[in-house]
Amino acid sequence: QIKLCYQHSGRYDEAGQFFVREMDCQRAQLKSPFARGVYGLLYLLSDYFENWMRVAVIGLIVIVIGALFQGLCGIRTSPKGEFVVGPGIGSGPPTWASVRDAVYFSVVTFTTTGYGDYVPNRGVGQVLASIEALTGVLLMALLFVCLARRYGRA
Repeated sequence: QIKLCYQHSGRYDEAGQFFVREMDCQRAQLKSPFARGVYGLLYLLSDYFENWMRVAVIGLIVIVIGALFQGLCGIRTSPKGEFVVGPGIGSGPPTWASVRDAVYFSVVTFTTTGYGDYVPNRGVGQVLASIEALTGVLLMALLFVCLARRYGRA
């Protein structure tokens, strides 16, 4: 009832806080471990669609971790197959260009844009790119749901 009172009076932030508390109570009453896990994951990622900033930060973390792992596995140019990042380049420390290329590839993979100018190395690199793309699709959808809930209330 308090949540509805806050919604009707236009105090959506307070209503959102009560919504999170209500969902926590529902999660505590669930019998199924799977359903409890899904609710817990939604709470962890987005406070039950109330915290879009948390989703954005998690997305940035996934992009940075994806760039790191793809940099270790190797990224090649698409037409020639030359390594721009990874084991095919010299053994020295990473250069600014290789870090930039790894982050660029990670962002393109996360957003599933797929320009095709860089490709992951075969094997583990392809698996990691697939996982990053699926994670990106899910987090982008979650971000849009959170933004729609947040700014579509008025």
